[in-house]
Amino acid sequence: MTVAAGLALSCPWVTIDAYPTTYWRPPVPYHALYIAHGLHLYQQHCAVCHGVAGHGDGPAAPGLGARPTDLTAPPTVEHTAGDLFWWLTYGITGSTMPGFAEILTPEERWDVVHFLRALAVTEEARLLAPLVSATPWLVAPDFTYTTREDAGRSLSDHRGQDVILLVLFSLPDSIDRLRQLHDLYPSLRARGVEVLGVPLHGSRDIFHVLGQRTVMYPIVMDGAAEIGTTYTLFRRTWSSEDRLPAPPMPAHLEFLIDRQGYIRARWIPRAQQGWEEMAPFLATIEILYHEEPETADPEEHLH
Repeated sequence: MTVAAGLALSCPWVTIDAYPTTYWRPPVPYHALYIAHGLHLYQQHCAVCHGVAGHGDGPAAPGLGARPTDLTAPPTVEHTAGDLFWWLTYGITGSTMPGFAEILTPEERWDVVHFLRALAVTEEARLLAPLVSATPWLVAPDFTYTTREDAGRSLSDHRGQDVILLVLFSLPDSIDRLRQLHDLYPSLRARGVEVLGVPLHGSRDIFHVLGQRTVMYPIVMDGAAEIGTTYTLFRRTWSSEDRLPAPPMPAHLEFLIDRQGYIRARWIPRAQQGWEEMAPFLATIEILYHEEPETADPEEHLH
């Protein structure tokens, strides 16, 4: 039994106007914690048919008759969260898609929905670059975090105030960049930027490895795992290795999130040149900080 089995290309998705749940909004926000849990459930129940990247190419797909739907294609993007919840709950009539009301709790089904919403934009996320996108379109999943100095905050707490430089890093690969940002941090704060460092592989030895030159900016302790799991979904580029179903995980990547809550730029050192040079990096920061909001709040971009 898999969620994947019946989301087939032959399903008449675009001919169905609405389900009883079509206009329901998820009871929990578009949040890294729920997306990460949804990914875990997807791997358990869906990837066997839809594949690890959602392209309908899982190991069980050839035996289904009709190829499972590519979950990164427009039909998924165009349907509401309530539509996805309905299919997860009751299945799809005339297909092999089962309902999961007896297998997954409502809360778990909503978590899968949140993951599918993130998965649906991973192909478009290949367009992210060190240059700021002209039009905000990619909603940054919210997250909560603690640091050694802070009892707890969320990404949404910064909305309307700070541009966020989200730095996902590994040690020892990222040491030079972390120290570079340490030196630059006062200048970034003066420009309305908060840096959040997120370890990709645990945080226990970070300050020991960095030595006495402890970084000035916040390092996420609690919350790092789900932030890393969620934001690395947006790691794909146009390189040949990133076209693999499970592309390699970068050791380091950074995102610029504007004050409205949209991901506007991304830098992956192995794949892109850009932010290692301070002049263009600071110019990018200036653009975002002085930008006037021109689009709807992020929640309005989520169906």
